[in-house]
Amino acid sequence: MKLNLYQYLISGIIIVGAVLSLFSQNGFAEPTFTGDAAADFTGPDVVTIEDLTNDVGIPAPDFPPGSMTGWDMR
Repeated sequence: MKLNLYQYLISGIIIVGAVLSLFSQNGFAEPTFTGDAAADFTGPDVVTIEDLTNDVGIPAPDFPPGSMTGWDMR
């Protein structure tokens, strides 16, 4: 009987914790994008990887040098 009481108590704590975690404010946070990559992706959590050749190889056929393709970001 004592073992069943502990099982119900632990199960209840887990269920209450799961339900309360659904209502945490972090779960409802939405990112806000302005369309400016330099402004949108700043902060301590941002990882920046520099492109060595400044060409991601998209799109085909090749565009003339210096043209913007829409895949180029600063």
